[in-house]
Amino acid sequence: MTKIKNYLLKFLYTQLLVTLFAFPILIHWGLSFSLMTFISNLIFAPVLMVVIILASLIFFTELLFIPNQLIVTIFHELISLWDKLLQQGSRYWLIEFAHPGALLLFSIPVGAFLVLHFFPNMNLKKRILFIIASLFCCLSILQHHTKSIQAHVAHTNITPIKKFSIKMKKNGHAVFVDNGYFTSKGSPDKAVEFELKPYITKNLGPILVDTLVLTRPKQRSFIGGLAFCRFFKVKKVVMPYFEGGLSKCGWHHFFKLRNFLKHNAIKFSRKIDKVVFNQ
Repeated sequence: MTKIKNYLLKFLYTQLLVTLFAFPILIHWGLSFSLMTFISNLIFAPVLMVVIILASLIFFTELLFIPNQLIVTIFHELISLWDKLLQQGSRYWLIEFAHPGALLLFSIPVGAFLVLHFFPNMNLKKRILFIIASLFCCLSILQHHTKSIQAHVAHTNITPIKKFSIKMKKNGHAVFVDNGYFTSKGSPDKAVEFELKPYITKNLGPILVDTLVLTRPKQRSFIGGLAFCRFFKVKKVVMPYFEGGLSKCGWHHFFKLRNFLKHNAIKFSRKIDKVVFNQ
């Protein structure tokens, strides 16, 4: 029991230390942090070790013509179980914050490093408590800053990227209007993931999208809209009726978007006349 306790304490200390120094980097790049990081890392290391051992056994038994059907079966079952476990992930486990500025963002981990460096005689439990307190302080500052940013931009129109506008509400919710942003991108799904999502996260933090408006419904609009709904919490998607019809590929992506909306209980409407924006 003592060995298990020491292992868990060392694991917790390592994870807390890595989190403390990785957190500012994630915030700086507009990335999300998962609340399940500690549990997933605790499970992942043993599973990875077992997978490597089984894969090695399969390799050498195949090389030496030794029957290995049982090992192969165990390997496939383990991979299948791990895949099912990964599918249980949820975007609601992710936390995001607006960028408070590089000086403030990196001051807490640097300060924590200096304390740990100049007080090397602190035992493991005190170090864990100190890092937890530092993380709590960091999270509190980031949460306060994010709320301040969202309150500051309430009831205002924002145009963070060309051909895309945002109207923020007082409750932190937003209305996103695509005025051709998706159709201007060669890969609109990648643009949402690597351009739009980090930019909005850094500048506004986590927001709930009341309405996503696709003013120019075309094939790339559907692809971008689908990616947008996957990366943001969206309550409703609105688009006008098509002008000029769609190609077969366009209809394919339209119904792919509609099926995703239906599966995730996201409302869909063709009326945009009640949505008013100051462009």
